[in-house]
Amino acid sequence: MSEERTTALQYLKTVRGQVDGIIKMIQDDRYCIDVANQVLAAQSLLRKAELSILQGHLRHCKRSLYDK
Repeated sequence: MSEERTTALQYLKTVRGQVDGIIKMIQDDRYCIDVANQVLAAQSLLRKAELSILQGHLRHCKRSLYDK
């Protein structure tokens, strides 16, 4: 597995934990701003995972172009 995919998986596993925490916060009727901040943090990690996946894709495509 590429370094980018390993990094993306780690981000996604962290997001999974954050989402579970957000669900519990909502169930516990926590303060809306606190919940919203956690949603923003999860979104940020999702963006990082996306970028990591795309970086791996670009690196793979670049290698494929030069192999021809």
